[in-house]
Amino acid sequence: AAAQMVTEEMYVKSYDAPPSQIVGSEGLWGVLYMVFLLPTFYLVPGKDNGSYENFGDSLYKLVRSPMPLDVFIFVYLISIAFYNFFGVTVAGRLSAVHRTLIDALRTTVVWTMELIIFALQDGRGGACRDKRGTCYGVPWAAYSWLQLLGFAFLLIGTLVFNAVIRVPGFHYPQDPKSSGDPADDG
Repeated sequence: AAAQMVTEEMYVKSYDAPPSQIVGSEGLWGVLYMVFLLPTFYLVPGKDNGSYENFGDSLYKLVRSPMPLDVFIFVYLISIAFYNFFGVTVAGRLSAVHRTLIDALRTTVVWTMELIIFALQDGRGGACRDKRGTCYGVPWAAYSWLQLLGFAFLLIGTLVFNAVIRVPGFHYPQDPKSSGDPADDG
């Protein structure tokens, strides 16, 4: 993934390729790879109806599925396209490092939402189970404080890297847009 992000940054910055063209090209290459890989995976023995990946069976189930699944898949594909478009845009405007840091912070948001969902369900007197006995989200566990500490470290590191928090003794490159006057730095 790192090589892909750096390559995307190179295409946007060095070759002036628009992010939409890069994302579209990656999607096209992905489809072309799958055209050759899926038949190969079908021939490899496995647990999916006797093969490693039975694309025909998957397609049949998708076509025969109820309407909401089709909508969810369509929304998923659109959201991934936008996610990749914005990721390439960030890499082009800033750098692949910025994109990777933002990507890592996404995990913090997911974990926080899982804690909130569990807490909201558990707030009903411990009745966080649905009809099938499933509990959603994750509870605060013995080592959750360590995850929180790791996420805080990641957030502070991102803010220091982007010079939002300036640590005394660290060197920060001069912004080419500023006049060079320290009073302009805020």
